[in-house]
Amino acid sequence: MAYNKAMSEAASKREASKRNEVVVKPPPQLEVVENKKAPWNKGKTHISRKTRGAITHLATKGGTITDAAAAVGMSRSGLSKAMQREDVRALLDTEVSRRLAVSAARAAHTLDTLVAEARSERVQLEAATAILDRTGHGVGNELLQLGQAVQIHIDLGD
Repeated sequence: MAYNKAMSEAASKREASKRNEVVVKPPPQLEVVENKKAPWNKGKTHISRKTRGAITHLATKGGTITDAAAAVGMSRSGLSKAMQREDVRALLDTEVSRRLAVSAARAAHTLDTLVAEARSERVQLEAATAILDRTGHGVGNELLQLGQAVQIHIDLGD
């Protein structure tokens, strides 16, 4: 069948050349191929195991970038360069927030224990005051409601 198609195309060309015409063959259909591998660092990002370890070190133990890099076997400049990336900074923020949430839970438990079991009444009072202040029930935390009258007195000291 391919032989017959080639013969008919050749015959068409011979006839066209006799008439001074040019036979234009349509371009072959191009197959669309999707690029399955995205360009480097586009779309999904990859944070190396060492960088993740350094971020965890910074969030849990504090210290400097030099300390965190040394703890995971990275160079200081490599970690500094990684810290310029938005995804690495976001990971650090997440780790710090997670760490603070755990610490806040411990702190709340400590205050609750002090209110209930402290030997000193002064310590109990300060713990209770701290709890009330942080939950919006402390002294001076009254909110101005709509419709309330407000009076302002200014003494210019005649």
